[in-house]
Order: sequence, then C-alpha cells, then structure tokens
Amino acid sequence: MIFNIILLSLGLILLCIITIYDFKYLVIPNIYVGILTIIGIIYQFFRGELLEGIIGGSIYILPLLFIYGYVSDIFQRECLGFGDIKLMFAIGIFLSFKSMNHIFIFYNVIFFLCGIFTIFFYKKYKDKYIIPFGPILSVGGIIFYICQEKYF
Repeated sequence: MIFNIILLSLGLILLCIITIYDFKYLVIPNIYVGILTIIGIIYQFFRGELLEGIIGGSIYILPLLFIYGYVSDIFQRECLGFGDIKLMFAIGIFLSFKSMNHIFIFYNVIFFLCGIFTIFFYKKYKDKYIIPFGPILSVGGIIFYICQEKYF
C-alpha cells in the first residue's frame, strides 16, 4: 500500500516536470516519459493489474494515433507530436483498461480541458500556432485517475 503511494507520488512529480518542460520548450523528453512508463508498469505489477495496465496504455493511445496520422494528413501539418502519444501510453498504464466507456469519458475530459487551455494560453502561443498538449494530458490524467477511483 505505501509502496503504491510512493509510486503514484513519483508519477505525479514526473508529470509536473513534463508539464513545465512542455510549456517552456514545446517538447516532451523521452527520458521522463520512459521513467514514467517504468513506474507505471511497477505500480500496476504491485496492484496485480499489469495486463490491464499494458492494455490500457495501448488502447488509450489509439485516438491520438488517429489524430497524428490522418488528421495531420488532412491539414498538411503536424497536429500532434509523437511525444504526446508516448506520454499518453504512460498515463494509460496508470489508468489501466476498465471499459471503452472509461476511454470515451477520458477523452471528453481531455478535449474539454483542451478548450479551456486554448482560451487561457492563446495569446502566449499565438505566434507559434502551437499549444502544448502534454500539460493537458497530464492534468486530464490526474483528474480522471482521481475521479475513476471515486465514481467508476
């Protein structure tokens, strides 16, 4: 129990570091995402849900892969960085796969947060035409993890 709390705390610290780094440089470093993924795998192993965690990481990234591949082709520019997809895999391991309904609700939370972040940070990033998506994924993952434990 205490080990799980320590792992969750380390994951939260890494998400905060990733969020700050993505705000500042618009890049998500692979080393932080790799460490977060390893912590998520260890966390799910000690919970006894390792398979659900890996399946969750694999399924949670599917909508982002669609956006990365097809939507980027439609708009003829990159709509999403691959670092965001790797971050979503790590977050998906922590969230684990419960049902497709959970994934649907999670992405509703993410896209709602995306609208809020866009309104607040439009002036800061308007010259670059890019808004960092990593912080949105991090905040959405934290909110959904807390709500998932209470309401689902």
